[in-house]
Amino acid sequence: MATYAVLGSTGTVGGSVIEELLKSPARHIYAYARSTKKLFTLHPDWEKSPNLDAYEGTLQDIETLADCISGTKAVFMCAATAENQPGCDVARQQAKSVVKALDELRIREPQAQLPQLVVLSSSTLEPHLTRDLPALFHWLLVRAGSHIYADLELAEQFLRSRDDIKQVYIKPGGLVQDIPHGHQLSTERQQTFLSFVDLAAGMVEVAEAGDQYDLKNISVIPATEGTRIEWGVPYYLFKGLLIHWLPGLYPYISNWLP
Repeated sequence: MATYAVLGSTGTVGGSVIEELLKSPARHIYAYARSTKKLFTLHPDWEKSPNLDAYEGTLQDIETLADCISGTKAVFMCAATAENQPGCDVARQQAKSVVKALDELRIREPQAQLPQLVVLSSSTLEPHLTRDLPALFHWLLVRAGSHIYADLELAEQFLRSRDDIKQVYIKPGGLVQDIPHGHQLSTERQQTFLSFVDLAAGMVEVAEAGDQYDLKNISVIPATEGTRIEWGVPYYLFKGLLIHWLPGLYPYISNWLP
């Protein structure tokens, strides 16, 4: 039975990945969360699942994090923020803590095979994947999420500096809550929009492929048409651009609703 660890398991992506993993009884999941109470409140069925164990801790709890990822085939790094918060460093914290945990495991079990890292990122960071987007729209996207993307980029630079660690980067387009439409993996393009459930299915496929996609940038795209359009995009762009150019406004507008 293959075992997988999921970080950020109370988030939408992490939760979708766990739901996808639970579809097969041949998989076991270690779900890492700051609060297991919150985790099981959001997903009460998981508490009784024989295929899931929960670990409670923060990204700074290296010992607990090492326990969680020990013996796993892959670690899904799904901790993220959706707000263009100035100075946000969730991705960097996650990356540094996971590397520390891996180094701890090397000390504990020098001969043990370490897991692959399946790192959630964004196609916005990859000109190759977004080359079909209108230049003005891509320019706006980069600035509307400037603090998020800076964090993701620095986290990736840090992880890629460790060539002793197996890692793959999942870089989807815009995400929405929607029913499954099937998925495809692509190294050539992104597609906006993509449902969270299709993203999760793609991430699991990558993890189960082992080293096939090591160090690559992989986008997940819907296999069929019909993914719901997120009509709130202009609002999120406007809000993100305000924070980009006037970061001091963040405390006052962070709770604005669409």
